[in-house]
Amino acid sequence: MMKRVWIPLFGVWTIVTQITAQDTGRLNFANSTFVEGQGIAVGYLGNMGSPMHNRVFSERKESRDFIFADPLDYYITSFITNSDTLQGKPYFFDTKIPYTQLAYTFHSGDRKKEERLKGLLTWNFGKRINVGGETDYIYSRGHYPSNGNKSVSYRLFGSYVTDKYQARGYVSNYYLITAENGGLTDDTYITDPSRFTDGRRTIDSKAFPVRMQDVFNTVREKQYHFSQQYHSLVSLGHTFSYTADRRHFTTASLDALDACYPKKYASSDSALHDRPSSSSIHNTFSLSLVEGFRDWVKFGLTAFVRFERRRYAMADMRDAKEFSTYLGGQWAKRRGRFLTYNARGEVCLVGDDLGEFRLTGDMRTAFPLWGKEAFLSAEACLKNVTPAFFLRRYRSRYFAWDNAFDDERQAYVGGTLRIAATSSRLNAGIHTIRNHVYIGFSGYPDQYTGNIQVLCARLAQSFRAGIFGWDGEIIVQHASKDRLLPLPLLCAYSNTYIDVKPVPVLSLQLGFDVHYFSRYDAPYYEPATMTFRLQADDAPVAVGDFPLVNAYANFHLKQTRFFISTYNLASLFLSPDYFSLPHYPLTPFVFKFGLLVHFND
Repeated sequence: MMKRVWIPLFGVWTIVTQITAQDTGRLNFANSTFVEGQGIAVGYLGNMGSPMHNRVFSERKESRDFIFADPLDYYITSFITNSDTLQGKPYFFDTKIPYTQLAYTFHSGDRKKEERLKGLLTWNFGKRINVGGETDYIYSRGHYPSNGNKSVSYRLFGSYVTDKYQARGYVSNYYLITAENGGLTDDTYITDPSRFTDGRRTIDSKAFPVRMQDVFNTVREKQYHFSQQYHSLVSLGHTFSYTADRRHFTTASLDALDACYPKKYASSDSALHDRPSSSSIHNTFSLSLVEGFRDWVKFGLTAFVRFERRRYAMADMRDAKEFSTYLGGQWAKRRGRFLTYNARGEVCLVGDDLGEFRLTGDMRTAFPLWGKEAFLSAEACLKNVTPAFFLRRYRSRYFAWDNAFDDERQAYVGGTLRIAATSSRLNAGIHTIRNHVYIGFSGYPDQYTGNIQVLCARLAQSFRAGIFGWDGEIIVQHASKDRLLPLPLLCAYSNTYIDVKPVPVLSLQLGFDVHYFSRYDAPYYEPATMTFRLQADDAPVAVGDFPLVNAYANFHLKQTRFFISTYNLASLFLSPDYFSLPHYPLTPFVFKFGLLVHFND
């Protein structure tokens, strides 16, 4: 798939100019549809669509003010104005003929079925106008009690592009309702199921005891986004974005849920008051000197100003408002083979985030190494960020706080070496964090005013010899305060396969892949706040040191792709300990199936 990436000052869009292969790629279709396929090490509640937690620190994103949507980043395509907090890269298309893509994946049946349907349709009207839409529907019943969820999202988008003027926009909506069970009350139902069989062969996972029943979280997000740029000797740009979020935490069994929490902050009829919401409007204006508009102009310069208006509401507060004005600039050279760079900075000069700033930069060069062309890049980041609003202030039935946190400061320095000829990539870096805000074991936000260092090294390697192939990746990371910032020391991924053509029109990939992370005291998912909190020091529950093994067969027949996969194969021959997060096990051994069809006409 060929791509042209247009990078305005205030966002990153991926523009697809040749769409005939706009799908998951000929290889590794099965893994790309799994939750684990979205990162080398992610923790989640065991089923598709559920809240997620990234175990790799360097891949974590800056928190939203509406923190309850953070665990759903993978499922929400969000456009955030700060380039280093971009939650997703919305696609815009430029295709000569109409294009349609449909993908359907599922496993199990009846009470435990998990299925997902995704669709995309886009077409051009002449050379200048493109319109389209996409949708994503998930219905996951779950393998454990009160573990199901349903979500639907869609995006309608369009663009108008000429040599002098470019405009792009979209409208999107996301809706999720998820049943919360708080995790298993007895993990030995997974680790030692023979204790509960009473002579029977197996026990139904739907009968495992859980902490909660009939408890639900609902999250909604809608977005309106429009950007335009006029190009001449200079480029004038404007971006408008509006985002609104709502959450509803409720239950049909209030007395049972009350028993799970020692503190109450509202009367007995206030379950429906746990409805925090937020909205934000961003307007950004930019003036750019375009790189290369004259032969002697070897770099681009941009200045911008951004105005933010945010509103919040919750149980005891109907209309809290915040305003901030940012001034920033960018200096970049993206053309050239031997040296490119990009430096960007912004600072809040007026408003509630006064003093907040972000400075980012990277530099890339090419050079010969052992007879092969290698690429070396260096990255750096320095930022001072106001903690998210709902980490500072929140009130609900079971949790309430009002915190005067200091700004969180973070610095990062790192580098990457990539050798294209050998498909090798090595990255290493160090993060330094001061005033780290975290969720303590009691479920309340807290702040550590000292310094925390996080070291991270990452090696990725691919190998191909004839029909045989292997892809591998390993991450080693360590935090100086691992009780405040728990991380697995080792995360790894391995994919071994053969790639053959039984007949000329059919490609077949047979193989197995393995996801692994070392054992550590992972954070626990708290349903009442949709956050990941630390475990108590006296009795932490460790997870990890169990390989997730999936065997698969991927087929590619003309415009159709399909797969058959066995998921969690290791649970059949290793001592079962397949917990993704404390008290939240993965789906047990199942067969998974998927189909993708695309049409170009």
